Amino acid sequence: MATSSAMNDQFYAGVPALAEATGLSHRQVRHLIQKHKLPVFKVGRTIFARKAAVREYFAERERACIEQGR
Repeated sequence: MATSSAMNDQFYAGVPALAEATGLSHRQVRHLIQKHKLPVFKVGRTIFARKAAVREYFAERERACIEQGR
């Protein structure tokens, strides 16, 4: 079973952690979650996201902007 340290290396736990990691506000993170943009899941009342999935989401957004010339 994974240790707490290993879990922290793989996941963001909670909106505050996602906001801090992405530089977005809590409100912006919640909006992206509600619009099903950020790849998240819940355990109980806590929102979790894989760090790799969040990085990939932002990389995809960056690619789309570059392709559109923004």
